[in-house]
Amino acid sequence: MVEINSDSVEWNLLQKILLEYPEIKLVAFISTRGFPITSNFTQSIDSALISPILAAIHSMAEMLIVQCFNGLLNHVLIDAKEYNIFIREMGSDQILCFISKNKKFLEFITCSEQSGKIYSKILSLIKEKDTNSLIIERKYLSELFDSKNLKFNTCDGMPTLKCLMEIELQSKKIKVEYEGNLIIFSQF
Repeated sequence: MVEINSDSVEWNLLQKILLEYPEIKLVAFISTRGFPITSNFTQSIDSALISPILAAIHSMAEMLIVQCFNGLLNHVLIDAKEYNIFIREMGSDQILCFISKNKKFLEFITCSEQSGKIYSKILSLIKEKDTNSLIIERKYLSELFDSKNLKFNTCDGMPTLKCLMEIELQSKKIKVEYEGNLIIFSQF
């Protein structure tokens, strides 16, 4: 079983995924070398055994795309009879994997396609201000993000990003933090 650091970014994202998408049953962050970082795998699933398998699947798919088609891998989808497995690189050293009983990963794929444009906007605004971060009021999120990537906080009614968009931005080295009515996008 993986030792969990409850303060880690990965653990916080894992918790957000499970809360926002209850149909996603298992989530894991693993290193590209196959070491488990954090997961919600049960006692019956040995993350030390599964993590290198997932990393190998991702690595082999990436090599296939690069060697045969001179392309770049976006993600790996495994469509099994009862479950669907989604594997996506998160930056240069991590892989996100989730297992769902339905096609919930399709929302992640759509989010991934939209995140490139949003990332460019955020980066240009950060560079325009000549800082490492961008701070905006949450009420203006709808001007930057499509409504499909937003949810409304039940406590204050203000928009926040869906966790899949936060994950996509993190994979592009943009950290997302909330401070009251503000959202902070920082490069790392």
